[in-house]
Amino acid sequence: RPRDFLGAFEYPVWAIVTGLGITLLVVFGIKAIANFATVFVPLFVIVVVVAAAIILQDHTITELLTTAPPGPALTLGAATTMVAGGFIAGAICTPDYARFLKNGTQVFWMTLIGTFVGELGMNLLAVLLAHAMGTENVVDIMMGTSGVIGVIIVVASTVKLNDINLYSSSLGLATMINALFNKKLSRNALVWALGIVGTALSVIGIINYFTGFLTLLGVAIPPVAGIMVVDYFVLKRSRSMLDASRAKGELPRTVEKWNPLAIVSWV
Repeated sequence: RPRDFLGAFEYPVWAIVTGLGITLLVVFGIKAIANFATVFVPLFVIVVVVAAAIILQDHTITELLTTAPPGPALTLGAATTMVAGGFIAGAICTPDYARFLKNGTQVFWMTLIGTFVGELGMNLLAVLLAHAMGTENVVDIMMGTSGVIGVIIVVASTVKLNDINLYSSSLGLATMINALFNKKLSRNALVWALGIVGTALSVIGIINYFTGFLTLLGVAIPPVAGIMVVDYFVLKRSRSMLDASRAKGELPRTVEKWNPLAIVSWV
């Protein structure tokens, strides 16, 4: 745990400090998030690669891929659900920040590099590290390979993921409230509200239910993506309205409040 080497405070205090810090970063906006990621994501990649190199001095890739996992085994269906849920949730949130890129080519390369280097490359190394060390605790893994500096860099790099989660959540909630109740709420107010709720959940130990959360994500989110793809690319119900508003550089003046068929399809 972080308190083993930071020592001064107990876990709840650090959870509150980091949770409110992430919230404040999101309040500053996408540029602040991008600047933070520019510093810590490259450092994170370096630390994980170095840690993997250290581990592979005593283990071969073949050994790690063929030996039994140190923890309880998952079924292929359960593992697929968890991986797909997180991946598709990320895909749904991608437009929230891809809209700041200059053109479709940049979106393509961002998605390609993020998928193969981040989702596949880093996750594969993380699995190998966890397998070799016999634990899923990232602090223990980093302490055993790259020390305190590695732990600090990895923990800081998770801010990049959590601030994007908070950013997308606030946008989604603002959009839902606007669509259902025709109310425009301050994004910063929503960020603070969601950030405080998330911090409180962190303090009471929501991380202990992370595996169950990933399973829920894998069940609930992929159908949403399927509905979005079918609606836009197959049915093309709102295509003309979106094309017209895009040409003016504006959002559509009206949006569909809810669609019973879509809800039934999701269920």
